[in-house]
Amino acid sequence: ANLISETIESVRSQTLTDWEMIIVDDGSTDNSIEIIEKYTTTDSRIKLLRRNRQPKGASTCRNIGVQYSKANYLIFLDSDDLLAPTCVEKRIQEMQNNTELDFAVFNLDFFQNKIGDLNQRFNKYYNTTKEYLHSFLNDNPPWAINCLIWKKESFEKIGMFDENFWIMDDPE
Repeated sequence: ANLISETIESVRSQTLTDWEMIIVDDGSTDNSIEIIEKYTTTDSRIKLLRRNRQPKGASTCRNIGVQYSKANYLIFLDSDDLLAPTCVEKRIQEMQNNTELDFAVFNLDFFQNKIGDLNQRFNKYYNTTKEYLHSFLNDNPPWAINCLIWKKESFEKIGMFDENFWIMDDPE
């Protein structure tokens, strides 16, 4: 609850204004729902869904969100993620300029108290696909889930997330 408003505001502050935000609650026990509902009543681009089936977890919630989405592109966020104001615009532009891509990976910057205070990137860059595969198989993913933008049709075609993963759906 103490983070969700900041995440929502980072999406609402995008330079590209044609987006939808689907928030899928996984059974929160704090006042997150009340906070989110205030946004859904004032911004029609924000939708709140509740996980309506098992299993519990991020993978199930992400898949539910995809099923309800009307968008052509997907970006997955957790309640503590923030987007730079031009994030959605730049990612969609990249996908439209490179229509052969099913997904694209973008940088993620860590911060502790204030954006830019750590000057540290999450992403790791390798020279070969073998190195990327090794990184994933060793549970040391080179990027986080929120670094990607997906073509929705491509994401659905590969079968979406394996809902048996409670955590660490980034490598999956």
